[in-house]
Amino acid sequence: MRIEHMRELIAIKKLGNYSKAAKSLFITQPALSRHIADMEKELGIKLLDRNKHNVELTEAGLKVYTQFQHIVQNYDLLLQDINGLKTGITGTLRLGMLYYTIKQDFSSIISKFFTQYPNVKFKKYYYQPHEVFSALKEDFIDIGILPGNITSGNIELSFQEFRRDGMEVMMSTEHPLAEKTALTLEDLAEEECIYLKDDPITNHSYEKALARCGFTASRKRFVEDLETVPIALQDNHAIYIKAKGFILPGYDREIVTRPIDSKCLYVPKAYAYRTNNSNPLITLFYLWPNKTNQHFSLSTTFIKFQTFKKSQHKEKYFSFAEIFIFTYFIKSKGNISLQPDDSLEPAADLRLSQQILLVDA
Repeated sequence: MRIEHMRELIAIKKLGNYSKAAKSLFITQPALSRHIADMEKELGIKLLDRNKHNVELTEAGLKVYTQFQHIVQNYDLLLQDINGLKTGITGTLRLGMLYYTIKQDFSSIISKFFTQYPNVKFKKYYYQPHEVFSALKEDFIDIGILPGNITSGNIELSFQEFRRDGMEVMMSTEHPLAEKTALTLEDLAEEECIYLKDDPITNHSYEKALARCGFTASRKRFVEDLETVPIALQDNHAIYIKAKGFILPGYDREIVTRPIDSKCLYVPKAYAYRTNNSNPLITLFYLWPNKTNQHFSLSTTFIKFQTFKKSQHKEKYFSFAEIFIFTYFIKSKGNISLQPDDSLEPAADLRLSQQILLVDA
């Protein structure tokens, strides 16, 4: 079965009929119909239900379509990796950044990534969290920063958590709790807590983090946006519980920040991207910080790599190209955990056995 034919089924699913799919692929409609028929014959199942106006995938066709997406994406990533070995990896990655944590979330990784892959271009857009979600939904960005795994509505998003931030409290210098150097959740039980009208995603992530530790705000005050928080803190003696890592400049004399002493309290941050986005730079980017630390994990599959030579067996190191061409074979969910070394030659004589990939070396 050819990769091009897999792309054709994907195009039919996205566009809804043969004519539009054939036009987008620059092939004739009869050729497209023939390729689909060949795949149905090879697989022994019916992929599409056809009528006068459009085509829909059968239940079996939807399963095949999902697998084709993974295979094509991994294949594109492999080509990207191979081309990178020849001429250097190229492409464009569109990033959606939270405007108040740009330096914290991206500055270090972008500079190091660019040093390694100087031919990759970045397009940067600055948002609040709910705007990141919308940009992902409209396919305007490839990767966005979101506070953890949020409900994605009618689009399928994947998340790669990269950090967990503790939480702290902002308040007026005149607030009675400002005298303390650190606070507990019990200290905040009767306080009025500020929430942002224009940022329900952040509100939800903070509430979820607090609920994990058994805390629910007894009183809430909603303000328009983040810029109006300092005014509300001074005028109403309310508090704003937030993730660590950003400050509101210009209020050093009026506003203080105090840490919350709680081991269970944290807000996860994740790289979010559309699951069906085939840009191969996405995976390369979100693996990059962990690759430099010589350890990384993927949440989608579990693969155990071993090598056998004579009576000995030991760990084998794999390049990105090897890893990603392997992953779509594995159906079980879990984690990859290994140390990469791109300098080794590709392994030969691959044999797949359930969750264990045996490689003769």
